[in-house]
Amino acid sequence: MLCESGLAIGSAMALFRPMADAIARAEWLYLCADVLILEQFWNKDFRFSGKYKFEYLAAEVDRKLGGTDRLSLYGEHYSNFSDWTHGGYHATSLRFSKAGDIEPSYSDGHIRRLLGHAVAFVQMHVWHMAEVFGYRVEFSETAPWMDDEIPDQSR
Repeated sequence: MLCESGLAIGSAMALFRPMADAIARAEWLYLCADVLILEQFWNKDFRFSGKYKFEYLAAEVDRKLGGTDRLSLYGEHYSNFSDWTHGGYHATSLRFSKAGDIEPSYSDGHIRRLLGHAVAFVQMHVWHMAEVFGYRVEFSETAPWMDDEIPDQSR
């Protein structure tokens, strides 16, 4: 919806990293956290700081799910997702037109890349949760409508 508006594309991009963080944290809490951490989290006494960064959470989830590197694959791109947030270089530079006016200048390729990553991340979460609850599905079955090819992002 934010991308369709044509004016809130930057907001859509900025929300990707928090979405990725939320999925990694939720999966880690559900699959990996012990009772003490769950109690602290429930009582708002637990913070995802220190070692509890995205890369650590992703590796622990992947290990718990059988050693696949599905979630961990995003770790090497995490800093790029941070660049998409409101204060990041990528988001800031694409909020100006070539004439210097303040307006979105995201190309169709940028939007397709964002949507492709978001769909892939949610698709992966659905796949993980299906496995956790005993359903074995092929990855392609979780989102058969997703394009296989997403154009590279240009700067």
